[in-house]
Amino acid sequence: MSKEKSTFPLATIERLMKEHLPNNKIGKSAKIEFGNSLAEVAKLACEKTLVYTNDAKRKTVKAEDVQSAFESIGDTG
Repeated sequence: MSKEKSTFPLATIERLMKEHLPNNKIGKSAKIEFGNSLAEVAKLACEKTLVYTNDAKRKTVKAEDVQSAFESIGDTG
């Protein structure tokens, strides 16, 4: 899945990774892969969020839809 460019700013990804991996050096390819993986998780979350919105027969996405989507992702993975 590696691409040469991440969807998210590499500096942001680096800060996030260093917060949880403080004693490790992080290569550029790892940052790019992490960013691409975050984009895939975001896509999945959006798809699941839409299901909750549609089930409630609404066109407006609400925070509760997003929360439910992430809870269901957490339950399966």
